[in-house]
Amino acid sequence: MLFKNVKLFLVREYPRRSMERLLVFILVPAALCSHTVSGFENVAVGKPAYQSSLYAAEGVPEHAVDGNTDSNWSGQSCTHTLQEQNSWWKVDLQDIHTVDNVVITNRQDCCSERLVGAVVRVGSSSDIETIPKCGDPISSDQVTASTTITIDCNAGTRGRYVIVQLEGQNQYLTLCEVEVYGALLSENVAAGKSASQSSLYTISTPAGPENAIDGNADSDWSSQSCTHTLQEENSWWKVDLQGTYKVDVIVITNRKDCCSERLVGAVVRVGSSEDIASNTQCGDTVTSEAVQGSTTLAFVCSGCPTGRYVSVQLEEKNEFLTLCEVEVYGSLAAENVAVGKPASQSSLYTISTPAGPENAVDGNADSNWSSQSCTHTLQEQDSWWKVDLQDTYNVDEVVIINREDCCSERLVGAVVRVGPSEDIASNTQCGNAVTSEQITASLTITFDCADETAGRYASVQLEGQNQFLTLCEVEVYGTLSTLSPTQPKTEAPPPKTEAPPPKTEAPPPKTEAPVIGRISFALFIMKNKGFS
Repeated sequence: MLFKNVKLFLVREYPRRSMERLLVFILVPAALCSHTVSGFENVAVGKPAYQSSLYAAEGVPEHAVDGNTDSNWSGQSCTHTLQEQNSWWKVDLQDIHTVDNVVITNRQDCCSERLVGAVVRVGSSSDIETIPKCGDPISSDQVTASTTITIDCNAGTRGRYVIVQLEGQNQYLTLCEVEVYGALLSENVAAGKSASQSSLYTISTPAGPENAIDGNADSDWSSQSCTHTLQEENSWWKVDLQGTYKVDVIVITNRKDCCSERLVGAVVRVGSSEDIASNTQCGDTVTSEAVQGSTTLAFVCSGCPTGRYVSVQLEEKNEFLTLCEVEVYGSLAAENVAVGKPASQSSLYTISTPAGPENAVDGNADSNWSSQSCTHTLQEQDSWWKVDLQDTYNVDEVVIINREDCCSERLVGAVVRVGPSEDIASNTQCGNAVTSEQITASLTITFDCADETAGRYASVQLEGQNQFLTLCEVEVYGTLSTLSPTQPKTEAPPPKTEAPPPKTEAPPPKTEAPVIGRISFALFIMKNKGFS
């Protein structure tokens, strides 16, 4: 199962009795950029387990995560609490995981009806009451139909703890196995990095941009761990990840004690440009329903965009921006191997502003023509641009920064190719041709190359069109191919052609001695031994 497409998750907020935070997200089924998961594994096996009470030594909580699904009590592999109000069982996954479903093996030899009404919860708070439920309570029909009951969570719920509880009942709780199918969440790559914001609300409480990446998700202003700008137009906050990352999901903790509505209209973006408006939007713009439903909001990045900067901005709004934590989950991207490499294009639009092909690989992602960092061809049939990576690379993706100040629609229909040939038409296409929807949505367009396409040349071409081609940056992410046929050999030691030739002059092996010689030698020995 993979996680792709954009969904904004709304987490219901509950009263907390500990400083640990609730962190559960809803994703559209598909794998995070940081994982390649063909099927979720059972992540509960052997993890620490707990329960509300113990009926007998044979009913310890770890029996539900021992990998043994024997459903008979005599198998000594089931848990058992006392008969009590709201009896519960819990497993600690020891890290935040995406959870797709929970499978419970009920007791078979007797008493299966005791599980009717049980609820499953997944979340990151150690306080059970604060954790949201997965699916519906177990019904009598489910218990009657099968010993094995599957609870589907909301398309990728996330959390560290999984709980089974008989809420509102005075009953024994017995579980013969609990399997939790999911995957480990990628790393929060924003913690402790460099952050900035549009302004600082100078009051006695520190409210600098670094508060949003200090690892403290306390959502009360009094904790002194939230950011705060002035009330201004288009207020923003930004973190520099200090490297290029593939971003899966971004999690914002909003202010809880007051003023949560201020975040309505916020937009989250990821990209390589310090000009945040030109980067790719992740998830939906924050709505009033979102902030009313939860303190914690998650934004899933469609296609796992690559970027160095993550921003939150109240676009077209005059308001304070306050963030109590921003978490960025992703993994380090492959290196941009195009920077500074030789580039060429089909023609040059000769005007006062330099517009040569090298502008697209100068490391400057400014998308305004006035920055003098964009390329420009003549208006011509099948205009193209190409970079020579000077070696063969396994290319994972190509990222284009389009022009922002005007004419962005000119890139519609552009095709990206990667391959070993200077004849770009014969190389492999990466992703699909650029659409008008992509142009409208973002200045940054990412092209995924299937199976890490190998090649020395990366190109962009307006195939079948008569149009100008303008590119403000082209980033090519990949790794050097171990089978590179173009890898220079001058740095390696020269072949040992001057080495002495094989010792052909040496006496040949005795096995090659003439037969007649061996017979003569044998006769000589016999004669000297007295044989006649």
